Amino acid sequence: NKLGIAGTTALKNGWLAKPPAVSRVAAGGDPSNEMLLGCKTLLRRVLTFMLTPGDLEAIAGAAIYTVSITGGSAQEPNPEDYQDGQPPHGSDASREKLAPGAVARVYLLRLLEELVVDGVNEIVADDKKGGADGEGPRDAAVEPHSGGGYSAGRGKGDAIQHPKHQEAQIFLSAFAGILTPVWFACILEGCREEASASAVLRLMILMIQNSRKFAVAFEEAGGFAPLVLSIPKFSTCPSIILSMLSHLLHAPILHLPCFASLDPKQLCEVFDQESDSPDLINNDYQDSLRGPSDPSCGIFALLAECLGRNIQLAGFDSEMGRKARNTNEAVLQLLSHRHAFSIAFQDFCRTPDFLEPLAQALCLVHDEKLQKMQRSAFGGPPLPKQDDEQFNNNSYEGGGENEYPDQYNENMDSHPSSDHAPWASNQQQEKPKRTSRRGSLSEKWTDETPTERFVGKIEEEGEGSGIGMVQLLHLVLSHAVLKGPLAAPLVSALFRSFPIHASPDQVEAFHLVLIEHCRSVVEDALQRGEPIALANCIGVSSVLLDRLMAGFFTSEPVLEAVNIVMLTLNCLTSSGTYASRTLANVDQNLLVADTAHIARLTCLTAIHRSRPMGAYDEGDDELKLAVLTKIGQSMRQLLLVPSNLLGAQASRRQGYPTPAPNTRFFPLWQSASLSRCCPPSVSCTYPDLTIIDEPDRAFVITLMADIHSMLLDSRRDIREQAVVVVVSLLQRRRGIMSELLITDIPRGDRIDTVDLMNRGGFGALLVAHEATTIAENIGPGKNMSQERSNSIPGKMKYGSFFEWLERNQDQIAAVFHGIHIQASRLDFTTHVGAATPEEAIENEQKVMLLKLTSQDSSDRTILGGLERAELAQLSHEATAESHSLWKRQGFDDLSSGAMQWKFLLRQLKGSCTIWEGGVNFDQNPLFAKSRLVSKLLARRDDSEESDDKSNAIATENTVKRWKLDLTEGYERQRRRLLPNYEFHGLYNIDEKSDNVGYVDIVSADGVENGEDSATENVTESDTTTLADSSASANPTQISESGEAYGQSVQDVLPAEMEITADLLKKMKLEKRNDEYEDEFENMDMDDEENDDYGLGLGDDVSVMGTFTVGGDDSVHPSMLSDRKNQASNDADTKRQGEDLNEHTEDENDKSNISASSYDLITGLLKAGDWPEKSYNVNRCTGLEVRKALLLWCRNALYVVDGFEQTDGEGLKGKINRLKKATTSYQVNIRGTSGTGGITREKNKGKEKSSNESSDEEITYQHRSQRIAFSDLYSVYRRRYQLQQNALEFYDVHRNGTLLAFSTHTEREEVLSKVLSSPLPSSIFSSSILGGSTSINYKKFMNNLRAKITSQWVQGKMTNFDFIMHMNSFAGRTYNDLTQYPVFPWVLADYESEELDLNDPSIYRDLSKPMGAQNENRAVQFRDRFEALEQSYEMGDGPPPFHYGTHYSCAAYVLYYLMRLEPFSRLALSLQGGKFDVADRLFHNVGASWRSASSENLQDVRELIPEFFYLPDFLVNSNMFDFGTTQLGKTVHDLTLPPWAKGDPKRFIRIHRQALESDHVSRHLHQWLDLIFGYKQRGREAVASLNTFVHVTYEGQVDLESITDPVERDSIIAQIQNFGQTPSRLERKPFPQRNVVVAFKEKGVDFNALASLASMTPPFCVVGAPHRVYVRVGAIDTCKVGMAGQVDSSVGDLFLVKGQLIGVGRTCSLILPSKKYYRFGGPNNGVSVHVAVASARHREVNKVLSIHDGMHRGPISVARASLNGLWLLTGCIDSTVRVWKYNGQNMQLQATICGHDGGKITCLDISTVFGTIVSGGTDGKILVWDLRTLTFLRQLHHLPSPSSASREGPRKALPAKSISINHKNGNIVTLVHNTLCVFDINGNLVAKHDPEINFDGSDIPSCAISTDCPEWMENGVVAVTGHINGDVRLWSIDYDYGIIILRHTIPERVHSCPITALRVSGDKQDTLLIGDKSGKMSVCNTLKLEQLNANELAAVVEEAFEGEVY
Repeated sequence: NKLGIAGTTALKNGWLAKPPAVSRVAAGGDPSNEMLLGCKTLLRRVLTFMLTPGDLEAIAGAAIYTVSITGGSAQEPNPEDYQDGQPPHGSDASREKLAPGAVARVYLLRLLEELVVDGVNEIVADDKKGGADGEGPRDAAVEPHSGGGYSAGRGKGDAIQHPKHQEAQIFLSAFAGILTPVWFACILEGCREEASASAVLRLMILMIQNSRKFAVAFEEAGGFAPLVLSIPKFSTCPSIILSMLSHLLHAPILHLPCFASLDPKQLCEVFDQESDSPDLINNDYQDSLRGPSDPSCGIFALLAECLGRNIQLAGFDSEMGRKARNTNEAVLQLLSHRHAFSIAFQDFCRTPDFLEPLAQALCLVHDEKLQKMQRSAFGGPPLPKQDDEQFNNNSYEGGGENEYPDQYNENMDSHPSSDHAPWASNQQQEKPKRTSRRGSLSEKWTDETPTERFVGKIEEEGEGSGIGMVQLLHLVLSHAVLKGPLAAPLVSALFRSFPIHASPDQVEAFHLVLIEHCRSVVEDALQRGEPIALANCIGVSSVLLDRLMAGFFTSEPVLEAVNIVMLTLNCLTSSGTYASRTLANVDQNLLVADTAHIARLTCLTAIHRSRPMGAYDEGDDELKLAVLTKIGQSMRQLLLVPSNLLGAQASRRQGYPTPAPNTRFFPLWQSASLSRCCPPSVSCTYPDLTIIDEPDRAFVITLMADIHSMLLDSRRDIREQAVVVVVSLLQRRRGIMSELLITDIPRGDRIDTVDLMNRGGFGALLVAHEATTIAENIGPGKNMSQERSNSIPGKMKYGSFFEWLERNQDQIAAVFHGIHIQASRLDFTTHVGAATPEEAIENEQKVMLLKLTSQDSSDRTILGGLERAELAQLSHEATAESHSLWKRQGFDDLSSGAMQWKFLLRQLKGSCTIWEGGVNFDQNPLFAKSRLVSKLLARRDDSEESDDKSNAIATENTVKRWKLDLTEGYERQRRRLLPNYEFHGLYNIDEKSDNVGYVDIVSADGVENGEDSATENVTESDTTTLADSSASANPTQISESGEAYGQSVQDVLPAEMEITADLLKKMKLEKRNDEYEDEFENMDMDDEENDDYGLGLGDDVSVMGTFTVGGDDSVHPSMLSDRKNQASNDADTKRQGEDLNEHTEDENDKSNISASSYDLITGLLKAGDWPEKSYNVNRCTGLEVRKALLLWCRNALYVVDGFEQTDGEGLKGKINRLKKATTSYQVNIRGTSGTGGITREKNKGKEKSSNESSDEEITYQHRSQRIAFSDLYSVYRRRYQLQQNALEFYDVHRNGTLLAFSTHTEREEVLSKVLSSPLPSSIFSSSILGGSTSINYKKFMNNLRAKITSQWVQGKMTNFDFIMHMNSFAGRTYNDLTQYPVFPWVLADYESEELDLNDPSIYRDLSKPMGAQNENRAVQFRDRFEALEQSYEMGDGPPPFHYGTHYSCAAYVLYYLMRLEPFSRLALSLQGGKFDVADRLFHNVGASWRSASSENLQDVRELIPEFFYLPDFLVNSNMFDFGTTQLGKTVHDLTLPPWAKGDPKRFIRIHRQALESDHVSRHLHQWLDLIFGYKQRGREAVASLNTFVHVTYEGQVDLESITDPVERDSIIAQIQNFGQTPSRLERKPFPQRNVVVAFKEKGVDFNALASLASMTPPFCVVGAPHRVYVRVGAIDTCKVGMAGQVDSSVGDLFLVKGQLIGVGRTCSLILPSKKYYRFGGPNNGVSVHVAVASARHREVNKVLSIHDGMHRGPISVARASLNGLWLLTGCIDSTVRVWKYNGQNMQLQATICGHDGGKITCLDISTVFGTIVSGGTDGKILVWDLRTLTFLRQLHHLPSPSSASREGPRKALPAKSISINHKNGNIVTLVHNTLCVFDINGNLVAKHDPEINFDGSDIPSCAISTDCPEWMENGVVAVTGHINGDVRLWSIDYDYGIIILRHTIPERVHSCPITALRVSGDKQDTLLIGDKSGKMSVCNTLKLEQLNANELAAVVEEAFEGEVY
């Protein structure tokens, strides 16, 4: 009842299906989705007869696509299980259901399988056997198809190929080319349920078994290794297990049925019938011929992983555990069964492909069992290792066999321990105390076998556990030993096959189990084996010896190895045994000799292992005693050697003969020793019998060398057993013993013979031994074990011998020393390879690791992962594109309706926005308040007049507030204003009552854009805010009057924040002791020594920090404010922050999103980008600092705000999300028209004062900025907090990003990497193109600065531009208000009504600092310096200075810019949330000059760049209420000097003219010396009255020596508050600029004209800028791009090497590449052609590329940017599209819509100012932001009276031309016949003179802007072409705001409408003209030397009359 109509209809028609159970589908059942089943059936029937590779690719891609769109299964209970609203019971409630994506995937995979089988069956139609059609559920034993090269009609033993086998292989090769191993691995990796995974694996096995091409490719791709991470998670799925068994046992998978569960009996019956297919066995044989394979890549490795996982699951008492046990039981029984009957499987079991996975799986079983033993034995989890060691040391000390069980029982309950104590040599002891060895025999207290201990018992665990795997191992061992030769390599491989990551406990347990079963098999073979089996038993013993000598075994396996070899030796040498009866004499002699040799080495090595192996090891006496006993009991057999076995066949010295390979003895001889049959890659550790001469003598010598220490052992039983061994040697090898014990020993000059054999020595032992034996036989009641025990005293055996031994110990020691020397010279070595088993295991694992790394498996794994990722991406994209194809048709049908909706929405919104494409979208809700207001107003009237009026009102309500765009344009000027949508929320102003009227109506038309610039530097939504008070931890200064810490600086200091000597004392600053020495004595320092800081390329410091509630953002030292009682509130604020932190952490804990992975930020990156490294940085913007991550990607940098990496390194580290605080302020807004201001009282309901800043709203906001290397323009070193650890990046849009790194090293690392990357658009690209492979940053910047200085000196650069460059080189930047660019006061006259810029008296003295401008004040500064100097020399005060304040600091910058957002907000933050008192605000320019130059001792401030280009900061456009001064003056707009006539634009213009004047040019170098040069420091600074507080200079404070973070932050804040002196650039005077004049004494200096050319306005005569004179120089006809045009109109033109090139009307030139776009064709796109022939493209008009479908209609206009990287296209449907063109590809950036119908007629773009302008037939001129591709404003035109009267008010006047000035951003527009100039912010600058009426033939047809700056008043700003062929040049009369005609080209070259104009040349002195007839002309500015005498005389006269500027 909740489905609704749609759901009911879907269910009724079968479109709503219930999710099927995964288990049913995995067992072969159908998912029961009728729709998908029908689709599959249809596709199968169609594609079976017409399958193409494209169809196959589509299916394969769709299968991967299902993985990418859905994760797989979902837990969904069956709805039928619910009854009466109660949840279901039982296992059905948690049944796993198949998700829709997985259902589709299953159908696609089964379709592929059926297509494979159907295709092969169609080829082999004669033998075709019908199969299932795949419709509906599959039966349990269905046999659908034969498939491939194996025909269903053949018997199992028939290996004859079908006649059409080759054709079938070709068909399957087509599938193998698409269904690649990577495809299978990719889709398996994405499967989350067993149904689709089983279908994939089944299809893959089918391809392996039937397609040789796929099988080879599969092996080369790593085999089954890539599937280890995907298949084992489905280890209990019967279908998956069955598929693996099919491949392992060579059973065709299509012959196997599907089972819902695995039954052992059923499996055995099926595989008895179907396994061992000859074809499949032959395939494996062919694969083996290609070389050895990696065992980890085999099918059994994958199966073993599944079995191991099932063993882990079997321990759980659940349905899954039961299923795992049953699965393992069935599989292991099947494998055991097949091993008994399948020769092929038996052969496979001898290979490493079987042995290594089986051994590794057993090790994991041991680990599980060890953990169970620990938990069961000690009642809990094991303690850490150190606790285990302590327990072992305490419990096992003393080592007695009888003591261990008691101590174990005592400590068992309270001291958990592992099963084996660690080796004593590995333990960390404070003092050398010997401890019991790990694994000593004294610790063996259980009677259980190793299998029972470490694997389990069959009655407890069942065959489904590890017991089944051990039984399989036993079968393999038994078969290898009993059935064939060379069993030793197999056993050796098993011992070496433990995992590379196995622990010593795991390896030892595995070895014990192996040794146990080796003994079992050896015992069996000795009882019933053939001779080859007996030889294999000896080979097994040799393997144990090899491992023993390598150091692997502890005491228990050592003793077992001795027992096994002794058992073998006794059986071979004892008469009456089966072995001795079976062997012939010669065979027996051969084998006995080998067995005795191996036994001798085993016993000797065992004795060696029983000795202490280090200072902390006491050895194993029990092992020593046991081995000695074995040796004594079997001495006769041990001494058997070839010399006494082979008789005449071998002499005593010939050794052991080697049988010929073709004899029957050779297999026996080879199998009897591992050293003879091991593979070349395995090296044996023991010497073979064949290389040892006199093996019995070698044995005796080596044994006697060890006997000496045992005769002296502390234990009596060991000493007595050693005597028994010696006696046995004396009895059987007396001659050898005599040679050893009777020897000559040199003693000085003589040689003494020492005889230990006779005279009561060792020879007497024979008599004593016989006596002892008789006494033991006579005394029957003795307990021999007690008598031997040290704990029970008794009569010592051989007492006389031991007494003799003690008396003659010196001689005995000398003799045995000689024996030791003899033993060391023998080849009969018994030294072990490692001191401890742990060391041996580690060494073996290192070898494994080296072998692994030497293979290509790791590389193959990495490449495989990359290939899978690439395939998944390609498949996803291809499938998604195919999905979009059918959608696109529907969208095309809706396009016309959508166009109408767009038109309606534009009317309702009353603004323009992005509709489709692009990188940014309008994200405000559709029903936002401003939009609703606009809609309501738009509906007020139906008439067009009312619509226009309401639209103006609506836009005034939409965008009322503006802020400065912080991107930089020409000369680094920031002119553009952007909509300020945060204004009302930031200042708590009610938007409804905001009746601000100070908005220019021509700039009010905006768009409600929900997202500002993605890289906007200062926005409330993207950055944190300043603290409204001083940081809680920062103490403030103490004034001279003694005011205490805790008060703000403004309570202590005046507004100028002067530093006093007493204050400096309190700061306790230390000077850094490095290269920044006292420069009074070092003024002649070499320039190279000062390059580190002298160049100053990035010494940028960001002072102000951020204040964030909760403290996640870094709290940097902030400007100190005037808030009262801050110190008392610090504790409360801190507590609030801590509480908030805890709350936030709790919320994070509850969140499902992990905050520790870089996955958090990958969504912020562009597709294809992936971070390679990350850095913690601080993004610095003005005074604000935000923590961020800098991500280094291959092609770009990312700065992601709000994240911080905390733990770990690189991309594996943990990252935290940081909170940001949003703050609002309460300010008063001035009213309009007497309505009063908007005060606080009106907004009490929403008031949020600055005093409530501690309750700021906290949000998570992460701004991601991408800086592509292709768009990077420059990078500079900067300072941050007085440290060289920052970089500033600028992109091609001149958007700066200042980043501070954690360390200087990180900064340099990133800089080096950036400079090593390709930077095609940067200032560094020329260096790379010049042949340099790397960029030396320091050298490059030095050369660049020298080049810029040279250009300025020669007059080729403006003073403004040069000062900006010097600021940049000195580390000054807009992004740091504490190091803001500094500019000079240039004028001193702010009282006159008019200014004469040629009068030197109006200028300030640039040779003096501001403090020296007034002599009276200068005297006071000198007196202060002298007083401080005296104090300093007496050691009581800081270094002397003239000024306690600075000429530039953050407070001064905000003082100037307080009227302009976003600086208004920063000023409020600086002042504690309110503006300063009115008298201290910037309200009068003249008053500020007087204060800084003469009146105020605390004011020496200079200016900022905005004084020379930005009039907007002088106007209170935001209507802030700044209050009233004490004199009653209201502070509003800035009071300007009289000569500005109240016009801010005039003030800026004249101010800039003054800066560029000849007088300033002549003296500017003197001011540069003061600020950046040699007068900045040292004696020259003192003499020039130019010294400031020493802490403002670079390098004067050693912050590294300050350890207290509170003190450090406080000092940084105090230093930076008072300003920072720029880095010094020169240690010698700056060169003076060359200033020349053209006219001298009524004559012309023609030599000076070249220097004046660069500073001459466009089209003005050089030397006489008041004259404009242009003449036609050349005429040509346009021929390029004319084909197909209806007329011959010229569309664009340019000069190439003096040749005029033009293109047709429907063309647009690409200037850098000399190509052109052609548009307007029926393809709705553009084509790229050759415009100028070159060596590469010799044919003009040649088509290079075609780009179709760029619009939905024909393109009406196209415009390329000057750099050729951008293309604008306008369409007849009124849309404009922005494209990026990289020379090959055209990338759509955005579609911008804002015009009201009709076609687009004109476009222009400026990359310098990031501006796009569009015009259309609707008459609208719209301005867009190129950076963000968002709407900015509309330019409003008031038509001329004549045109308005003719056209009427209702008809739109079309826009003809628009053009952007690239030096100031001004926009020239021609709408119908109205010519206007707007500034970049949409303000009307000038309109053509109303007295000039265009009518008739002189109506303008086109117009173009020049690059004339506004301060060059005489320059030509626009050029117009007219329909009568006239070309006119225009200037601006700024006083009247009109465009005046300056010049009309006199030659009437053109007689038809002008269609194209272009200003060319670096000096803007060439005009290119094209008309409708195709005629082109070049016009050049006239030069003075070209004038006739009369004209030249007139010009000279005008110059001397003062008309020349």
